[in-house]
Amino acid sequence: MIPAERYNPAVITPLVCLALILSLPQEPTPAPTSVLPKTGSWQAWLDIPGTTIPFQFDLVRVPEGYRAFLKNGHERIPIVAYHEGSSLRLHCLPYDSWITAEIRSGGIRLDGEWVLKRGNGTESRLPFHADHGFVPRFGESGKTARNGPRVEGRWKVQFENSTQPAVGIFVHEPHRVLGTFLTTLGDYRYLEGSWENNILQLSCFDGAHAFRFDAQMDGDGRLGGMFYSRDTYSEVWTARLDPLIELPDPFALTNLKPGSQLKDLVYTALDGKPAPLKKILAAPKPRIIVLFGTWCPNCTDEARLLTRLSEQYADRGLEILGLAFEHGDDTKGQLARIKKWQQALKVPYPILLGGSSNKSKASQRFPIIDQVRAYPTTLFLKADGTIQAIHTGFTGPAAGLEHARLVESFELLVKEIL
Repeated sequence: MIPAERYNPAVITPLVCLALILSLPQEPTPAPTSVLPKTGSWQAWLDIPGTTIPFQFDLVRVPEGYRAFLKNGHERIPIVAYHEGSSLRLHCLPYDSWITAEIRSGGIRLDGEWVLKRGNGTESRLPFHADHGFVPRFGESGKTARNGPRVEGRWKVQFENSTQPAVGIFVHEPHRVLGTFLTTLGDYRYLEGSWENNILQLSCFDGAHAFRFDAQMDGDGRLGGMFYSRDTYSEVWTARLDPLIELPDPFALTNLKPGSQLKDLVYTALDGKPAPLKKILAAPKPRIIVLFGTWCPNCTDEARLLTRLSEQYADRGLEILGLAFEHGDDTKGQLARIKKWQQALKVPYPILLGGSSNKSKASQRFPIIDQVRAYPTTLFLKADGTIQAIHTGFTGPAAGLEHARLVESFELLVKEIL
């Protein structure tokens, strides 16, 4: 019996009620409802202020579940797909980028967000939507005009916030326009869209970039419009047809800086320990040293080429060394991203952490050259350590013939230093 001085109905009654409730038979917790997304083509878009960035992907069944492929022009980028209950997650390796969406309307609608994790710990988030089925990238107007002025060709482009001209390359196909923009830093990836009623619309989503280009042709045949990069950047661009436009020679943009020696530089190995170049470069061998970032799609394009060159010429003594310059200043996080990137791309050559991706800081960390202007920056060295050539930026496969010429020049340089 509870002593009278300790009896408190306000306390005892709830406890008794709780005991009675727990003693009753409990209903089993219902399992989460599983909704399967439809396989096949999907039309997707990201919401940004005032407009959208459309793109397409395919979803297929595989023994372990699902696999997805981002589609931009002739490019198909495989990405990992995870399905659980009524949600679908698309992880855009090798970047810290993913789409998480709820599966709705019986499996034919997706709504969620795209998250891009930045090296400084911040995240960029954009609303994501997708409808099952194939439709033109830009809706009903997404087609290529058969009559009237054409946009196909080579264009001299000026972006509002750049002092350097760019080159636009556009190609007409029966139901779409493909193209890209070339700059001294690299290209704008595989762009796909439409040309109708003198209006050009192009977009690209590759997991790291989300681009949209809009332009209208005036009576003099000039293009003018807006460029959007995610929801964080936009600028005006203009263009005029110029079949002879060329960019400056990428082998002449970056110069050696007298007084500094590679052997004096020390970076960080992937195990976190100091990595003096005087030890790594001690043996006299022909080498390629590339300054890059795991966050940079142009660097990823070049890494695929360097991987092939490494495998092709390793038996002749070629060695490649990557120096990664990463966002943020968290060394542990930077090293983790490098390891993940290297594993995802199966990069066979060693990589060191060079430092911050900030170009001013990178220039201080790599004082061999006058300035780090672009990622990637690639140095070709003879066996005696002489630097044969320095290439600034990288023009990827979206540029077609321009890319083929660059690959040829890299292969010729490798044969020279060998």
